[in-house]
Amino acid sequence: MSINVKFPDSIIDIQDEDEYVNLLIYADSGVGKTVLAGSDDDVLFVAPEDNGTLSAKRFGSKAKKWKIRDGANGWDDIASAYNWLYEQDPIPFNWVVLDSLTEMQDMCMRHILQEGLEINPSRDPDTPQLQDWIPYQNRFMRFVKMFNALPVNVLYTALQMEEENEEGDKVVLPMMQGKGTQYSKKVASTMTSFGNMRVSRRRTGKDDDGNPVYEEFRVIQWKATKSVMAKDRTRCLEPRTIIGEGKLNGLKDIRELLEAGPKPSPQPGRVAPNRRKRTNDEQKTLVTSDNDNDDDDNNDNEEE
Repeated sequence: MSINVKFPDSIIDIQDEDEYVNLLIYADSGVGKTVLAGSDDDVLFVAPEDNGTLSAKRFGSKAKKWKIRDGANGWDDIASAYNWLYEQDPIPFNWVVLDSLTEMQDMCMRHILQEGLEINPSRDPDTPQLQDWIPYQNRFMRFVKMFNALPVNVLYTALQMEEENEEGDKVVLPMMQGKGTQYSKKVASTMTSFGNMRVSRRRTGKDDDGNPVYEEFRVIQWKATKSVMAKDRTRCLEPRTIIGEGKLNGLKDIRELLEAGPKPSPQPGRVAPNRRKRTNDEQKTLVTSDNDNDDDDNNDNEEE
C-alpha cells in the first residue's frame, strides 16, 4: 500500500542536489599551488598573497582578483568578498580561490587583536591572550563553512607542516594554528577533498655533455598514507593527479574530471581486466622483473 505524503521543500532527492566541490591543496611554498589555481577559465582569487598571484599572472592566468589589504583590514575585505558572492545568482565563476588559508588565519588573529586593542588600548597589540583563542578558532571555522556553502566550486590553498600524530608518527598536513593536529584535521574535514602537492621529476635522457636531463611535474596526493593526510570524497581524483608529464594540464582538467563523475568500479571480488595486448618484450619484462612491489610514486626514474 502506498501512502501519498507531501514533503516540505527542504526535502529533495539526493540525485537532484547541485554538485559543487570544496578542495584544499596544501604544499610547501613555491611548489605551484597558486599557478595551478589560476589555470582554469573564470577564476576569482580572494588572495592576500600578491607574490603567489604574480606567479599565476606570469604563467598566463586570465583569472580575476579581489584585492585584500594586509593585516586586520584584510579580514574585512574577505567578508566583503563573501557578501558580494552571496548576492550573485548565479555566481559568475567556475572557481573561487582562497589563497591561502594559512595567511587568512593570520589575518583573522590580527582582526581579533585589533578588536581587543580597541577595548583595552594598554594591551600588547601583537600577543594573543588566553581569551582570544576560542573566538579566533570559531570565527575562522565559521568563515570556511560560509564559503563552502556558496553555490560555486571553492579551492583553498595552504602551506604544509609536519607534526606528530596521536601515535607519535610524523605526518604531513595543512598548516593551521591550533592544538597539535586536531584543528588542522577539523578544517580539512569540511572539504569535499584535500590533497598534498609536491614537485617530482623524472629522468628523460642525457644532454650533449652526458649529464642527466629531467622533466619536472606536480603530483597531488589525494589518498591518505601513514605519513600524509589526504582524502577524496569525489571518487574522481584519488589516489593522485599528475599535472604535467603529458597528463593533466591544470585546474581546468581537474574540473572536467570532477564533472565527468567517478569511473565505474569493478564488481566485488573481480579485477577489471587490462584488455591491451602486451608485446613479447613486455611479457618477458613482467616475467623476469624482480620489483614486484614497486609503487608508482617510487619509480626508479623519479626523484623527489
